Amino acid sequence: MVVAVIGYGIYKVRKAIHVDGSTGAATLSVPGMSMNADPGMKFTASELGTEIYPGAEPKKSGSMRMSIAGSSVVSAAFLTSDPVDKVVSFYKDKLGSDATSMEFGGTSILTSKMNDHEQVSVTIVQHANQQDGRTQIQIQHTTAAQGK
Repeated sequence: MVVAVIGYGIYKVRKAIHVDGSTGAATLSVPGMSMNADPGMKFTASELGTEIYPGAEPKKSGSMRMSIAGSSVVSAAFLTSDPVDKVVSFYKDKLGSDATSMEFGGTSILTSKMNDHEQVSVTIVQHANQQDGRTQIQIQHTTAAQGK
C-alpha cells in the first residue's frame, strides 16, 4: 500500500512538471503552487524589489518565479565583470541603511525587510574558477500572503 501511494505521488509530480527541450524552460503547476524557470526570463526592478546592477547580464540558470498559497518568490541571477566590493556598495546604497549585511568566505549577503510581508535579499559572490571569474549576483524578492 505504501509503495502504491508513493508511486502515485511521484506520478502526479512528474505529470505536473513540463520541460521545453528546445529552450530549457521548466514549469510546475499543482493546486496552490506554480513555478516557472526559463533561461530567457526578463525581470523588472519592481518584480525584484531593487534595481538590477548596471550592465549586469542575466545568467543562463538560477532564475525563477514561484507562487505558493498566495505568497511569491522571484529570484534572478546576473553576472558582471565588476569587482565584488563595487557591487556590494551599489546594493548597500539601494537597499538603504536598514539593510543587514553578512560577509563570509567571499560571499556577501544583503537583506532588506521592506515590511512585515516583503523582503529582498541580494547575494554577491566571486570565485576565480566559476563563471570566468565574473561576479555573480542573486536577487530574491519574497512576498508573503497577507495574514501569514
